[in-house]
Amino acid sequence: MSSNDKRKRKQYMEPGQDYAIPKQTKSNRAARVREGISLSEPPPGTSSSYLSDHSAGDLDCPDDGNGHASGDGGQGSRRCYRLDDSNELEMSLSVTSEDEATSDQSYGSDGTSKEEATSDDASQDGLSGSETTSSCGYDDEASQDRLNGSETASSCGYDSEREESNSAASDDDDQSDFKSFEEMCSGPTIPGQDTTRGQVLLLILAYVVSAGLSWTQTEGLLKLVNTLFGILVAPKSKFLFRKVWKQNQRGMVDFHFFCERCSRALGVCKTPLRGKNMRCSQCGTLYAAEGMVADGTFFIIFNLRKQLQHLVKNCKEALWDNMEKIAQRSHDIFTDLADGDLVRKAREKLGCTMHDLTASFSTDGSPVFKSSKNSMWPIHMMLNELPPILRWQNLLLGGIWFGKKKPDMSLFLNGFVEQFQRIGSLEWSCHKNGQALSSKVYAVCCIADAPARAAVLNRKQFNGYYGCPWCYHKGALVEGTLKYPHSCTLTERTHEGVLQDMKAAVMTGTTKHGMYGPSPIARLQGFDLVWSVVPDYMHCLLEGVTKQLTEAWFSSTGAAFYIGNQMTAVDCRLARICPPNLFARSTRSIKERALWKAKEWRYWLVYYAMPCLHGILPRQYFVHLTLLCQATFLLVQKTVSRADIRTAEALLTRFLQ
Repeated sequence: MSSNDKRKRKQYMEPGQDYAIPKQTKSNRAARVREGISLSEPPPGTSSSYLSDHSAGDLDCPDDGNGHASGDGGQGSRRCYRLDDSNELEMSLSVTSEDEATSDQSYGSDGTSKEEATSDDASQDGLSGSETTSSCGYDDEASQDRLNGSETASSCGYDSEREESNSAASDDDDQSDFKSFEEMCSGPTIPGQDTTRGQVLLLILAYVVSAGLSWTQTEGLLKLVNTLFGILVAPKSKFLFRKVWKQNQRGMVDFHFFCERCSRALGVCKTPLRGKNMRCSQCGTLYAAEGMVADGTFFIIFNLRKQLQHLVKNCKEALWDNMEKIAQRSHDIFTDLADGDLVRKAREKLGCTMHDLTASFSTDGSPVFKSSKNSMWPIHMMLNELPPILRWQNLLLGGIWFGKKKPDMSLFLNGFVEQFQRIGSLEWSCHKNGQALSSKVYAVCCIADAPARAAVLNRKQFNGYYGCPWCYHKGALVEGTLKYPHSCTLTERTHEGVLQDMKAAVMTGTTKHGMYGPSPIARLQGFDLVWSVVPDYMHCLLEGVTKQLTEAWFSSTGAAFYIGNQMTAVDCRLARICPPNLFARSTRSIKERALWKAKEWRYWLVYYAMPCLHGILPRQYFVHLTLLCQATFLLVQKTVSRADIRTAEALLTRFLQ
């Protein structure tokens, strides 16, 4: 195998795979880490040259107590940074600068030099010099401004300029092959079909991911497709197939590593670490990079600016049309989220122009495997100004947390907020108006269920005192369970009041009106800590109140409202209902209600419950049910007026009384 081929194979290895490191070397490193021995110390019987060959693999750095590393600062010296925030989180990542001393200039992931990147950032953020930082954390605003522009892909010591210079020659050869294939993908369709080569590539990618094919199996699939068509419709080798994936990945992903014991941030890298070690500044735990990747002690934050640029470029005509419609609608008619008072008031407060954009984001946990506790917590984001159909078809991915435990939201959301603040202004143009537009993006809405909402806001859940995020209802303990009895004298929370409660919780070390402390989303410009975190309609109403009432009617034997003995009659009425085609699910027996999905509970509440229970449920309880049914029907219409909202509010108040 030629040297060029070796460089190609090495350059496009999958993240976390170390083909070049012998197994014995890996096991020796792991054993030394477990024994607490620094990898920079030579093992017994080794020569003195061991230090010069392996010192760059140890990222440990002693702290002198002032946020700086001890040492004389010469070649091979280590720098350590400490960042303090309102949560008093202290994070440091110690990086050896030995690789930096081997050359006069190094480059980031985008191909620009560090000196150029730093000079650009200095003009924006007031940072002088070319010193790069490798720390990431929940920082105050001034420190964050200094960090935003100076962090490069080599901040964790992985993308050193030595590796880039070794692969520069092979990059030129590889790029020409990739460009020729890229031109072929954007060419005409496959003979005899309407499918383009680019669409074929997407189909293959989807199948490879869903089937979990290995690289050998993927290469066989590529050869099979090309053989069946008789022409080159897919990459002819797995190398080119990897190249396509790598091109799209560049600059899109940040890996955030953290300490598993004390949940302190250790650092941020553009690619997974290999052959490096990190020590937590809080508890002193030493981590090997390979072990951190394998154990999942990291989360991923995606580049939101690039995703938004791509989205706006592809949907600019529909985006502009919908923005014009929103501007022309009456303030008394609501047809979409962008028409709501929350978004309108936020735009007025921020001084937004017509072409500025607002976004909503959401997060929730989802089990990945049936036989494992591992769960995945993604952060999704969408543009409110897009038409609803395009909005759900173009969700943006802000981050992913994967592990056996629930995410530390202070760490996870801090990375997301930092990435969101780097979006800046999006430059785009629309053919209809022929103008060059500059759009700022603001996050004004967060959607989460009750447990996730409490974690996002860093507050108590509904089962604790002051657990309501919208008012100061303390709650009362009834038969060992915290309840919230209806009261007419309730004080609503305000954004400023929540900020004061967060500060008071930090100062006193105890909860204040249910708040544990500050939340990273408080740094989002235009985000209201009370009303921007909206109630969860699905879990609260459909799978909450509606399901609870139905279970009480059919399961509470001996109660005045019990109708379980007439379940067959209810099933007969349900079976005779013929829902329209736009209903996603057909009717199912009330006996199978434990398996009903949220849409089925919605259909039951809004459309089926009243005709099916009329004459069966006692009149007192049937009238009580109609209050909830009518209020829900008014609020889930495609067009809602202010009169509908006032009527629904009165009905819900009567329902609670």
